[in-house]
Amino acid sequence: MYLDVEFTIFTQHFNIMKKSRNIIISILFVIALFCLRTSAQPILTNLNATMWATPGALIQINGSANIVNNYFHNDGRTIIDGDFINQGLTEGDGIYEVTGNWINDNTFDCGTSTVKLTGGVQLITSNNNTSTTFYDLLLQGTAGSIKRQTVDASVKDLLDLLDHELATDVSIMFITTPNVNAITRTTGFVSSLGNGRLSRITNSANSYLFPVGSSLITTRYRPVELTPTAANPNTYAIKLANNNATIDGYDIAAKDDSLCWVNNLFYHVIERTNGITPANIKMYYIQVNDGIFDVITHWGTPPTPVEWHVTAMNNVTGVTNMDYVSTVNSWNNFPANKPFALGLKGPSIFNLTGPTQFCNYNESSFTYTVGGPVGDKYSWTITGGTIIGCDSCDTVVVKWDSTSVIGTVSVLYKGQNCNSKTLTFNVIIYRIPFASFTYTPTTNIYEDDLISFINNSLRGSFYHWNFGDGKNSQQFNPYHIYGTDGKFTIMLIVETNRGCLDTAYQTIDIPEGMDVPNVITPNGDGYNDYFKLRSSGIKEFKMVIYNRWGNLIWENTDHNVGWDGKTKAGIDATEGTYYYIISAKSDTKAYSKTGYVTLLR
Repeated sequence: MYLDVEFTIFTQHFNIMKKSRNIIISILFVIALFCLRTSAQPILTNLNATMWATPGALIQINGSANIVNNYFHNDGRTIIDGDFINQGLTEGDGIYEVTGNWINDNTFDCGTSTVKLTGGVQLITSNNNTSTTFYDLLLQGTAGSIKRQTVDASVKDLLDLLDHELATDVSIMFITTPNVNAITRTTGFVSSLGNGRLSRITNSANSYLFPVGSSLITTRYRPVELTPTAANPNTYAIKLANNNATIDGYDIAAKDDSLCWVNNLFYHVIERTNGITPANIKMYYIQVNDGIFDVITHWGTPPTPVEWHVTAMNNVTGVTNMDYVSTVNSWNNFPANKPFALGLKGPSIFNLTGPTQFCNYNESSFTYTVGGPVGDKYSWTITGGTIIGCDSCDTVVVKWDSTSVIGTVSVLYKGQNCNSKTLTFNVIIYRIPFASFTYTPTTNIYEDDLISFINNSLRGSFYHWNFGDGKNSQQFNPYHIYGTDGKFTIMLIVETNRGCLDTAYQTIDIPEGMDVPNVITPNGDGYNDYFKLRSSGIKEFKMVIYNRWGNLIWENTDHNVGWDGKTKAGIDATEGTYYYIISAKSDTKAYSKTGYVTLLR
């Protein structure tokens, strides 16, 4: 039964005054209902009295309860239709059912008690920033209502979210038992802002659920599941940030080349605040609402550059209810305030092969191949050249411009959802030299004549001459003498310092035969000092010279030796006209020649 207590003077407080003894409410002798019949919310205040509810006792307060100074020991069931305000010491293993706010300003010794928040929107708060440690905390009352923290709080045994949002805001909810079942829910979740977190202690290699979500703008429940890789003590803290990460300074456009994009709807902060054990991370999402993802990305890994990077060992599978989960295994990089986000990798292309330095001969064509999916979904960009044939295949042929010095080859793969990273390298196109030469004399050339070669080449650094008779030269402008008649092909190879080559050819014809001069001036000036036969192919030879009186002046059988203007006695012959007779043979014919030579001094 209930005992109704009614006062004739209505005041806002029902004061339990400590006089000679404490007030003990016991199921053995009374079940009491304290009730004030007034339009203002009543407040039960114990002042300095001790309130004690023994096991099985029921206290129902149709208003708020204010525990002042002394303490309230609750081993029974206390129903408070208003706020619970603890300014003293509250203890015991009983049940607290609170419809209003939970306001703890002093000491709440939870024991093995259960606190049920049974109202609508309710606060877990304090006027002096005192944290509350609950044993069991059950969120009940109006379905979908928000229970909000303004201070840090802890749960030692069970947090039952049921169908409510626990908004830690910038505070932290600590789950201090390593029991994997310490959090239960139907549709409820934990939301956080700023440095707010849901924190859990672990001590096993089992899966720990972090049922994080948010009702900020768009309501989302996107839980994370952590499985430590060893049964060591660790503490992990997580929040869902229900907004574009760029807003918080984590630019989703700053990503490594392997990523197509980073989730622009939400991200998670996942921290390990104690311990050293790596963990497998599962991030759940709803594809139809959130998008298509295949990896978990992490901000700032590696340390430079600071951008979103793909975590290692990712896989995506379909799951019940949440649709999809992305997993990263044995993750061990948990710097403070560094977020994780779902991401989509681009198609994988891993290398680009083909010549990068070459000499361009007649607009050379070279083949370039990209390592990746085989097919025709590639996009190539060429500067300094033109693609021949298929321009979207995994292999292309490029004809390079002869005037180019630097070119580029770039390629990406066009995937269904996004493109791959772009692979690019520079191509250095070395211009080839231009080989050209002339020679003099160009006519009436006989063996033993000195031939001058004139190099007209461009862009060369090295010159390789082959005169066609087994002789060579490396000079820029060489000279050469042929020792026999015949046709000789001269080859000039011009080489740049990059090894580029060009070749020029010309043919010299040295015919068999003789050419006899008609004057001799033996004055020592180097010109016409000898009367000498110019010939090619001569094997047998005889020349005699007579003066105008028919006297023999000089004779010779070596066609390489010329008359020096002296008589057989070694005396200078006088100026005048002399008569010569020449007879000779080659391998193919006989020659006979007579004529006059004028001697001038």
